[in-house]
Amino acid sequence: MIVQAVVIYYGAQYAGFYMDTTFAAIFIISINTGAYMAEIVRGGIVSVDKGQFEAAHAIGMTHWQTMVNVVLPQAIRNILPSVGNEFIVNIKDSSVLNVISVTELFFQAKSAAGAYYRYFEVYFIIAVIYLILTLSVSKILSIIERKMDGPENYVIHGSQSDSRAEIHVSKENEEASKPWQA
Repeated sequence: MIVQAVVIYYGAQYAGFYMDTTFAAIFIISINTGAYMAEIVRGGIVSVDKGQFEAAHAIGMTHWQTMVNVVLPQAIRNILPSVGNEFIVNIKDSSVLNVISVTELFFQAKSAAGAYYRYFEVYFIIAVIYLILTLSVSKILSIIERKMDGPENYVIHGSQSDSRAEIHVSKENEEASKPWQA
């Protein structure tokens, strides 16, 4: 990301296009993250079993319906850990943008530590701030993953071998509420 920052920011100036450092930082992080995220999403879609596509087409779904209703929900669940990792990497990698004079957390800490000669205290506080940021993102994504997993236990009421039977599916310790005609 350092090379990208230098090439984009100073290369744009060399070409006569002057941009604000904050805009340049957002642009650089967006380009860098966009490339990784595109590959993560592609990998998530490819990870869905080919039989899922075939089954959706067999019941008459269009390509769009297949992607929205069958493939993407599974792909999103598969890519969540990688997306979370990418967010955490962005939090930490933003500190390299000081090469284009972006004033960020680590750069401010270096200035404060040099001004007050209190290196350990300042960097310890910065380490705690980075820890809080990364743990917060991890916890939020963990909650989202648990929500996407659904209930832990399902109880199936009815016969699975008799095609005329009415089947009810419910969470454990709940009354059967959704009848399906098989």
